[in-house]
Amino acid sequence: MLKPYLFIFNFYVMKNVADNRVQLLGFLGQEVDLRELSQGNKLARLSLATSDFKKAPNGQTERVTTWHNLVAWGKTAEEMSELLRKGQKVFVEGKIVYRQYETKAGEKRSQTDIVVNSFRKVEKEDTMETVASA
Repeated sequence: MLKPYLFIFNFYVMKNVADNRVQLLGFLGQEVDLRELSQGNKLARLSLATSDFKKAPNGQTERVTTWHNLVAWGKTAEEMSELLRKGQKVFVEGKIVYRQYETKAGEKRSQTDIVVNSFRKVEKEDTMETVASA
């Protein structure tokens, strides 16, 4: 017999599994590239570096940096352009988008972007726990 609380727990877990949401805390690798598209919509592109640590074959711990492509639209793009500078620590929330395109030479490429919904400048000593809970 299925217990009612198990059904509620499973429904909650499955509901949250379908969310496409990412939170990143890292350092900006470039100035914000803000462009105005036809019809006046704004597009911002920038990169964010996050770090993790792994154990190397020699037993030492080494830092591994991952670069993320960030994309923002509209008011968020404008605000990012006004407030953020290369090297700043920033917390972003958004969703992961995979896209495929073809170069002028006919090569098929794919790219993963983080479409930013919100962001916050943070102090260098802040951690993901303190920023995400604010």
